[in-house]
Amino acid sequence: MQKPFFSIVVVSLNPGDRLKKTLDSIVNQSFTDYEVILKDGGSTDGSLEGLQEQGYFEDKNYIKIIQKQDGSIYDGMNQAVSFISGRYVQFLNCGDYFYSNTTLEEVAGFIEANQK
Repeated sequence: MQKPFFSIVVVSLNPGDRLKKTLDSIVNQSFTDYEVILKDGGSTDGSLEGLQEQGYFEDKNYIKIIQKQDGSIYDGMNQAVSFISGRYVQFLNCGDYFYSNTTLEEVAGFIEANQK
């Protein structure tokens, strides 16, 4: 199996609606050679379970959900790194989103055009 081009790490803790906004920004990208590492630090607001109950993750086997207590956002990021398999890593905080639906395509094109 070939490595994905990008591993996109999203760290969350009680994110509410911000989690869906961030994930939608990723799954709506025109460039699809990526995996998502969703690292949840022990949310109690039901945001992750709500998305699961709505079937959000069905047919999205490229999203790995890691639920493990962490000490901070940076601890969560460090925990998530052990699960990545992509060539390049992108951290996208919960509530953040890509500028456009072609952002990953543009970045991948730039990387490919400038590799030595």
